[in-house]
Order: sequence, then C-alpha cells, then structure tokens
Amino acid sequence: MSIFVSMKRDDWLIIRFDYTEDRVKKIRSIVGRSWNQKERHWTIPFQHESVRNFYDLFAQEEIIVDKVVNDLIYDLIPELRYREYYNLLIEPQPIPPAQNVGI
Repeated sequence: MSIFVSMKRDDWLIIRFDYTEDRVKKIRSIVGRSWNQKERHWTIPFQHESVRNFYDLFAQEEIIVDKVVNDLIYDLIPELRYREYYNLLIEPQPIPPAQNVGI
C-alpha cells in the first residue's frame, strides 16, 4: 500500500493513501494539514517543516512522488535526495581467517 504525492498548487501537496488508523494518526500530526472529503485526499503545506515532517513520519513506507514534485521537494530539502540510500548501508562483516585484508 503505497503513499502517493502530487502537487495541488504551488503551495500545497496532495497526499493519497489507503486508509489505516496509523497513517491517519500520523498525517493529522502535521501542522496545516487538511482532509478534502469531496476528492478524498489529504493536503499539506509545501513548506520545509511540513514536508520534512511528512517524510520523517512515513519513512518506513513506500512513497511514490510525481517527478516534477520530487524535484521541487529536493530543491526545498536537498538532504532528502540521499535518504533512499540509508537503507542500503551494509553492516561490516568479519574477515574470514584465510583473508588478510578487507575488500
């Protein structure tokens, strides 16, 4: 169950996801968020604090972002560009007895 992000206007992001109590609780904690009953999506302000909070809250979820929005988010918060690599870090392994040096 992915979370989808697109742009409403220059100052709002649209957030869509399948309902879970945990997800709703998380998004409700974002300052300035609102629920659009008619279109059935959440909006959050396109501001550094709100976007950063969103990514922190949903860090363990698959977030699919519209390409144009993705570039705008990276411009707003450059350190998010490298976040996808955090989970790819490999723990150091002990060197086997027959090997003198690490690779």
